[in-house]
Amino acid sequence: MDPMSASLLASMVSAVAACAAAGAALWGLRYAKGLINSAVDDRQVDRVLALHHDFTTGEVSAARVRFSELMYRTGEEAFGPSKCWRPNWESLIPPNPAMEESLSRMRFLGSYPEDMPAGRGHRPIHDLRQVLWCFDRINEARKRETSLDEQLLVALLGHSAVWWSLICGRLEPRSGSHVYALAQLASWMEERGWRKDPRNEHRKVPEEDFPGGEDHAPVPKIPTSSANVGTQHLPSRRGGAGGAKISGTPGRNQGSGLADADRRNRKQRRS
Repeated sequence: MDPMSASLLASMVSAVAACAAAGAALWGLRYAKGLINSAVDDRQVDRVLALHHDFTTGEVSAARVRFSELMYRTGEEAFGPSKCWRPNWESLIPPNPAMEESLSRMRFLGSYPEDMPAGRGHRPIHDLRQVLWCFDRINEARKRETSLDEQLLVALLGHSAVWWSLICGRLEPRSGSHVYALAQLASWMEERGWRKDPRNEHRKVPEEDFPGGEDHAPVPKIPTSSANVGTQHLPSRRGGAGGAKISGTPGRNQGSGLADADRRNRKQRRS
């Protein structure tokens, strides 16, 4: 083989080797990118599962069970089976024997009744704050969109966020910023269509658990734009005691004299 042909052959071999090396490098980059994307996806899923675990286990879960049981007890006595009460802040303040009776009667949800063993050593308002702080953490996490699998978050927590936003509809956000965070989260869930998710589309609609407002108006829908979440768009704080014949003593037997006082006080404030 003459020197020119040998040189040409060597150049061709070198070119083929360079192309093969470039191809291998490109494949390596794509493979590495795939591993990184897979790791990111796994972390996003793991983060949502961790938030869901935080909400459904431990102290937060126990607080959810105690508080919702008390609200269902009160709501069923006032409005009938499967109805849930929506408290205001005043009714949740722990009782103070030093205060006058009229004020103490307004605080009929300040403690758990004696026939609720799970409530011993706990206060409803403290349990509610446990739940609200959990939702606050979830809301802050979802604002950092790259850290969560949004579809999984909507599927697992959409129903709960909206349900708790409704039960907190009479709580003034200025007395607890975590209430506003929950309203934001519920609106975001509505934007993402949690009701159409296969996990949720056959579940009971959250609004069915709550009676209408004082004028028997339906419980308002959660706003579908988080940009519109504000005091004027929050679920009605008027709901609760409207027009129902209630008997018993809430906070102990969970009924009416105090619920009637709650209604009268709210009417006086509006007038």
